[in-house]
Amino acid sequence: MRSRLEKLEARQYAVTATITRYGLVALLPDDFVGERHIVMVNRAVNASPNEEWCHFEEGPGPGANEAEGARVIYLSEVDRRL
Repeated sequence: MRSRLEKLEARQYAVTATITRYGLVALLPDDFVGERHIVMVNRAVNASPNEEWCHFEEGPGPGANEAEGARVIYLSEVDRRL
């Protein structure tokens, strides 16, 4: 019974693994005034199933940020050059 419970608990943790998305974001101009939101344009799966390389765009107005429970790291072109 104990081994069965351990297997069930291990399966639960495997399903809820964290996905990390990282990639470049195309930002709106600095002089833009108003609400902004970020959307994912495309993504590619890496060798690791829990990591994805993505391209993001910042859009005007309100909107849902597409994190979907994932940890997201946005990089601008300036960040990329560092």
